[in-house]
Amino acid sequence: HRVGQDGVDGTAARLHVVAARHHLPDHRLGVFERNAVVGRIQKRVAANHGIPFEYTEAVVRQVVARCNDVESGGRAIDAILTNTVLPTISVEYLQRLASGGEIKRVALDVKDADFTYAFD
Repeated sequence: HRVGQDGVDGTAARLHVVAARHHLPDHRLGVFERNAVVGRIQKRVAANHGIPFEYTEAVVRQVVARCNDVESGGRAIDAILTNTVLPTISVEYLQRLASGGEIKRVALDVKDADFTYAFD
């Protein structure tokens, strides 16, 4: 962001503050992932649908493993979950809703480096 201050000659002097992007270490990325993103999904599913959402530590490790690009760092976490996990859950939920079924629980895990889903 920019901080402006009037210069001596009446022109605006500007100081540019630039936040450097740093790749998060694996242990910090895992904590961020667990608390910020997966926690939001867990709360959203519970609040909107009354369905428990469970996930394993393997899910956190898998997301961290997919965030290897130094430039993307933590932003990749949200993209992975938003573009992979949420659409799969949404499709299953809508299919069951359309057929008169229901979902009582969603469990997310990892097998062979891919996300797995259990809908009870």
